[in-house]
Amino acid sequence: MSRQYWRIAAGLGAGAAFSATVAVSSGYGPSWYTPAPAIPTTAPTTTPTRRPAAVPFHPTDPPRPNYETMMQVIYTHINPLYDELGQLELGEEELTVAPNVFAQIGVIDTDGVRSMWRSVVLPFARPLSRLEAPPTSMAGHDDAGVVFCDLGSGVGNVCMQVLAETGCRKAVGIEVIPSRHHRATEAWMRGVRFFPAVFEGKSCVFKQEDLTTSASTLIKEGVSVVFVHSWMFDDDLMGELTKLVVSVPSVGCVITSRPLNDAILESVTRETNRRPLVQHRLLHFSADWNDSAPFHVYTTAP
Repeated sequence: MSRQYWRIAAGLGAGAAFSATVAVSSGYGPSWYTPAPAIPTTAPTTTPTRRPAAVPFHPTDPPRPNYETMMQVIYTHINPLYDELGQLELGEEELTVAPNVFAQIGVIDTDGVRSMWRSVVLPFARPLSRLEAPPTSMAGHDDAGVVFCDLGSGVGNVCMQVLAETGCRKAVGIEVIPSRHHRATEAWMRGVRFFPAVFEGKSCVFKQEDLTTSASTLIKEGVSVVFVHSWMFDDDLMGELTKLVVSVPSVGCVITSRPLNDAILESVTRETNRRPLVQHRLLHFSADWNDSAPFHVYTTAP
């Protein structure tokens, strides 16, 4: 399975941040697509043969580069020094030991994101779209109504990949480390600048916030799917994460490295009329620290 040559140091102990040395290839940028030659308009001067003339093929839309290629353009602002410092600017080290912040190394890779989308998000989205056809790719109409959120989004690479490769029209990234947040915002601007056709009609909302205070953002944006790499969360923070996801009425799917707090989930079920989030299954996705990293999947009960 392929791997990016990059590391992630995610604030909040979740999500992802891009860390690698990347260089812009001279073949990419605004002029990466070369149109086909124009169809001749003059009549032939020779007598046609019995074999019909070939008709030039003109695609209606230029072919899209894959996300790995797009990253080489979008993330040129991530330099080696920033990577060596653990995705931190000088002076940000103290933030990694602040309450509710767990800086850690590790991220679900691009193939893992694709597997997660096909096996979790699309099946969750299909009943909402009332489509019965099985998904054949990541992109489609099934997931057009999904609002995806990466808690601990780092420099935003998971959000960017979701918007680039799926039918999802809005992604939300929550990150507490300022430099990671700023680089995520720049990545989005570069994506829109260099690949306007890929991101047309889509939006990405990056917020510099603590996980425990982000409920209003998730409610405002109508988040329906939450992804969080919570492997390093302690029990108290897992409790805060559980309270967060159950406090957002639109959330119907949660993908988390550590399981949510069952007692809090049961308490919400008893005290409210909301459909409870129940653990649906345990799945494994490829990541840079493990070819088969476990993730707990919760969805709202029927």
